[in-house]
Amino acid sequence: MHTFRFTTPPLHKKPNNNPKQMMQISKKTQNTKTLIIDANFLTRKGFKALFEAMPGYEITREAEELLQVHYLLKTKQPYLIIVHLNTPNSIDIIRTIKQNNPQHQIIVFANEVEDHEFNQLLAMNIDGLLMKEGKENELVECLRKLQQGKTFLSRACQKNSITTHNKPTNELHSLNRLEIKILQMIAEKKTTNEIASVLFKSPKTIENRRYQMCRKLNLNGHNSLLIYALEHKQTLATMY
Repeated sequence: MHTFRFTTPPLHKKPNNNPKQMMQISKKTQNTKTLIIDANFLTRKGFKALFEAMPGYEITREAEELLQVHYLLKTKQPYLIIVHLNTPNSIDIIRTIKQNNPQHQIIVFANEVEDHEFNQLLAMNIDGLLMKEGKENELVECLRKLQQGKTFLSRACQKNSITTHNKPTNELHSLNRLEIKILQMIAEKKTTNEIASVLFKSPKTIENRRYQMCRKLNLNGHNSLLIYALEHKQTLATMY
């Protein structure tokens, strides 16, 4: 399995570009100002090398802490922000950016993600999550998803944190009207209690429905239903 290798190319050599992947990046990403937030010098330089190898991206600056982020957001006005989860106070940094500058797109890179961190990141509406174990083409795939207004979650994250599969959309038709409504609200990242309140049901009833939906869709593992809902969010929006 290929993994991201964050090494800076020698100065006397050009980065090893993949023309096919580079051409697949939409023209919409041209001159996208990008900020890298990472306390580790080597991984910052690795990300910088990756983005410099792709046309249409301008690395405005690099930051190591929250105070630098505030300054750079005002002065450099980046649109895309890469945050390493190992950076001190990374969750607070992401929350602050999303609260004050919701128009910014945020991609989180992580060595590993605990369940509570995963839930926090989704609740903050991050735009992408890349894992250290992810395949090398996932960065390109992630950027393409962001262009389409979609959320990207690394397959390595799905493999390690949850067990889920790519299901054909027609499996949604195995769900009844109430279950579709619940799944739509799950895609909006509503909690079980919030869904219960909207539908005038008890939280226990919603939990039972979630369990039945997982069985119908053959989903297993923590957060598998949430991932499924996010992947099919656009289709769900057109149902009922």
